Amino acid sequence: MIVDELRSKERNGRVELSAGVHWHGGDFRLFVAAPRELACREGDGSPFLCASLLLAMQLGEDLELRAPVSRLLLERAPRIIDRYSEWDPRLHRARVRAEGELAHGSRAAGIGCFFSRGVDSTYSATAPRGLPGALTQLVYCDRLEPLHNADTRAEEIRLAREAARTLGIPLRVIETNLRELSDPIVGDWADMAGGGLAFLANAMAGGLGKMVIPSSAAPTTLIATGTSPLLDPMFST
Repeated sequence: MIVDELRSKERNGRVELSAGVHWHGGDFRLFVAAPRELACREGDGSPFLCASLLLAMQLGEDLELRAPVSRLLLERAPRIIDRYSEWDPRLHRARVRAEGELAHGSRAAGIGCFFSRGVDSTYSATAPRGLPGALTQLVYCDRLEPLHNADTRAEEIRLAREAARTLGIPLRVIETNLRELSDPIVGDWADMAGGGLAFLANAMAGGLGKMVIPSSAAPTTLIATGTSPLLDPMFST
C-alpha cells in the first residue's frame, strides 16, 4: 500500500488534509477536514500512517508513506504491528517505510475529547479528571457513522452543539470519509476504531496536544496523547 500526494486546502475556516491511498486493485482519496486552529502541520504523514496500517496488514501489503512521519510513531510501528497481530495472527506483518522523519516538537496546549453524545463520551466529557487535565474542546466527527443521511447528519451536529453548550465546553466539528475506505477492507469498525480515531487525533495536533478517547471506542486506554495516539500509551509521543 502506498500513501502519497498529500494535499492541504483551506475553505471557510477549515483545512482539509488529504492523501492518495493505493493498493493492488484499488485507489482512494482519504481526507479529514478540521478547523484551521486545530489542523496539524501541512505535509505531515503521521495521521495517514495511523489510518492505513491495519488496512495494509489486512490486504497483505507493506506500507510506504511518501511523506515524513513522526519519528516516535515510526519507532513504535513494529509494536503496533505486534499488537494487531496478537489480535489476528492471519494479518500480514507489514513493513513500514516513510519518506522522512519529523522530530517531536512542542505539544499544543489544547485537550480534546471525542463526543458522540453516547453514554461513554458523555461520561468522559463530564467526569472530573486530573489526567490529562481539564477539557478545552469537544470534537464531533461528521460522516464517521456511514448510515446517516444528510438530514440525520445535520441533526446529529445540532444536538452535539446543544449538548456541548449545556456542558459549557466548546465543540469543534470535523469531517472525514475514512469509513468509505476502511469498511470494505476491514469490515468491522470495532477493529478499525483505534487507528481511525488516532488518524483524527493526529490531524488535530495543531491545536490539541492530548485527546481523550471514550472507553467504548478504545478499550485498552482512555487517553491518547501527543502526535501519535492509537490504542495504548506505547503509541503516544
